Amino acid sequence: LTIVAAVTSLYQFYYDVIQGGQFIWEIERMHKIYGPIVRIRPDVLHMNDPEYIDPIYGAPGKRRDKYKVAINGFATPNAALGTRYHDVHRLRRMVLNPFFSKQNVRRLEPVLQRTLRKVLGRLERNAKSGEPMTTNLMYLATTSDVISDYCFGESYNNLDKEDFNEPFFSAFHDAGKGYHFACWNPWLVPTVRALPQSIVALFMPRLDVFLDMVKVGVFSFQYPQA
Repeated sequence: LTIVAAVTSLYQFYYDVIQGGQFIWEIERMHKIYGPIVRIRPDVLHMNDPEYIDPIYGAPGKRRDKYKVAINGFATPNAALGTRYHDVHRLRRMVLNPFFSKQNVRRLEPVLQRTLRKVLGRLERNAKSGEPMTTNLMYLATTSDVISDYCFGESYNNLDKEDFNEPFFSAFHDAGKGYHFACWNPWLVPTVRALPQSIVALFMPRLDVFLDMVKVGVFSFQYPQA
């Protein structure tokens, strides 16, 4: 199998696209058989050894560009997350640095306290009623409320919704399923953006969720009118 992986990238394509993101588990299996260093693509070696952390990710002062196939899936070349080249990413990251300073993070305390009170309130209510709670949705709602309040100046208030705004998070989960396909097919997202909303809605039932986010400035996708 390592010979196949060394010859063609279709080995990764099969596990990530056809099998739905299972390549990480195949890599784990390969390490158990062949050791800490395995070739997973013709142009990629994978290391499973802490001694390689600094050489791979780069110590301070080292330059590392992002892997092109991986960032294709984000389809955001103008955002820091989807920036491939080290120097460009550094410039874009510098703009965000003040938001993560100790002083600014400390200013988040009122937001955190307010959000925590909502969490405790929901837990107390369910404890009294005996109703089951989907805690992973509560955690998603909590982090989303804090992030939206800090980044956009207005919380989504997911914790105030009876279902923790489950459709919102389900839409993200469903969209994430297309990540690996987009990695291998960078034409996908530009094509979707070029289609009318009525066509996109046929294969993206939760499109309305993302359009609502566009209205508040979270995304900047623009679709031509049908």
